Amino acid sequence: MPCPRGHGSNRVVLDELSRTSGARRVCGEWINPAQAHHFAKALLKRAKTEAIDAQTLAQLAMVLQPEPWTPPPQIYSALQQRLAQRDDLLNLRQQVRNQRHALVQYPEVIPEVRVRMDQLLATFEAQLAEVESEIAAALTQDAVWAAAAERLQSIKGVGWVTAAWTLVTTLHFTSCDTVDARTAYTYCTSRRNFFGDKKLWVL
Repeated sequence: MPCPRGHGSNRVVLDELSRTSGARRVCGEWINPAQAHHFAKALLKRAKTEAIDAQTLAQLAMVLQPEPWTPPPQIYSALQQRLAQRDDLLNLRQQVRNQRHALVQYPEVIPEVRVRMDQLLATFEAQLAEVESEIAAALTQDAVWAAAAERLQSIKGVGWVTAAWTLVTTLHFTSCDTVDARTAYTYCTSRRNFFGDKKLWVL
């Protein structure tokens, strides 16, 4: 069954389907939403309901004949959710920092208000340290991903965060069809600039 890219719930459905069915591989394919949209237009389908969408996707699957889909390994979820939470915590911490900076500009600062902000910042710092420790521990649970992360970090300018996100986003580079695609994803490839000079771009 084809599933539009960009819909996280579709990945959850495929994961759950593969688990409940007992099958290690489920017939499915990630497609561009525009592909399904234009396919429906070609069939002159103007109404849009869950039932009609399901029928349209089933017809599209008969045309595309998708390859069996394999669920991502456990380390994918272990890293992806923690990395996303780390980003959220960083954003929240910066918001409170900005609010505290604005607060101290007042001629009179209420001590209780500032204390609560300081406590929030301390909480964010503690949770960031905790989630980063969990990310490091999760990487050690899979030798293949750990080795890939180590190789990525040997590239100048690539730290553990970039390495982890790269592995998660590309699903350990399995979503890259060619070597060029892999190197381009991490910007570790030579490209010619506007003047024709060849330069090495690195994150």
